Amino acid sequence: PGKENMIKIRVMGKDEDLDWVLKLLEAHADVEVKSSSPTYMLNGTTQYRRRYIEIERAEEKNGRGR
Repeated sequence: PGKENMIKIRVMGKDEDLDWVLKLLEAHADVEVKSSSPTYMLNGTTQYRRRYIEIERAEEKNGRGR
């Protein structure tokens, strides 16, 4: 396990939707959230923001297989 198995995701949406997606990923048994960036403004809009989330498969980190 390590960076070679990491997935980097950019999510865009309203603040409450970004929080919802992060909580959804954190609650998923097969996903480990490695990091989440602060929320950034999107140019040209005041309604939407962006956030970067890094995840990896929980079974790889914990040694559990399917």
